[in-house]
Amino acid sequence: MKPAKELFPKHILQLMKTLYGLADSGDRWYFTLKEHHLKDIKMLPSDGDLILYSSHTGDRLIGLSGVYVDDTLQAGDRDFQEWTRRTSEKFDATPRQSWKGKFAGMDFGQSNYLSRVRFSMQRYIGNKLKISASRRAPS
Repeated sequence: MKPAKELFPKHILQLMKTLYGLADSGDRWYFTLKEHHLKDIKMLPSDGDLILYSSHTGDRLIGLSGVYVDDTLQAGDRDFQEWTRRTSEKFDATPRQSWKGKFAGMDFGQSNYLSRVRFSMQRYIGNKLKISASRRAPS
């Protein structure tokens, strides 16, 4: 960012919001998304993973949302999808799509059977085992 030409050399600029690429921008983005999940779309944080949030109706799980850096993966029933549409609107996100891929070390995919979402860490764990096996000291 270059200051306006009208500014004198000893003027200090105050940023009104965090810019992408600054040292604390990742932290600011994490706290922005965390607040959105907790307050705007009323999700509960996971006890075991800081990036995972869940939504329930009574005792029934209706949706999950995972956040990793600047990617968000949301999966759930139709009511959950409608409710969390606010995320796409608030953050000018890429349009939603059904697909398969990788997210935070997990393989995921949507099955046609009852519109279920499948998560697997089998490949991730297998790769970690290969790394640890290759680091063993020679006998």
